[in-house]
Amino acid sequence: MFALLAGLCAGLFAGAAGYISLVEHWARLQAGPSVALAQFRPGFPRARGIQASLAVIGGGSALISWLAGGGVSWLLVALILFGIVGFTLISIRPVYNALLAPSLTAESPAARELLVRWGTLHQIRSALGLLAFLMALGSL
Repeated sequence: MFALLAGLCAGLFAGAAGYISLVEHWARLQAGPSVALAQFRPGFPRARGIQASLAVIGGGSALISWLAGGGVSWLLVALILFGIVGFTLISIRPVYNALLAPSLTAESPAARELLVRWGTLHQIRSALGLLAFLMALGSL
């Protein structure tokens, strides 16, 4: 049961992160900093909560699957999903905090730079989520 939950969480995380990276953030950048910030600021906190929950629940379920004798691949899935949380806190959080800061305006030269940087970091997170999902899928 925990293996299925881990796979489901990893798949949902990978799908959500992939959509954000390949569609939503791309559209933000195409629309320009004013539209991008107007969409990012209310949308990001909701997405953050969903993705964080999926990574933590998925990682915990994968860890339980490994502890129950499910094989080393479940430990790797857990480490990747928990690693995503750590990567987010260390690398991405400073960028999204700067994007959420009320003092940042769309006219600021830093706005576009921060949006591009966030997108690049989020692509790494998306790739890690996909890797975790593929490993979980192969382990089921």
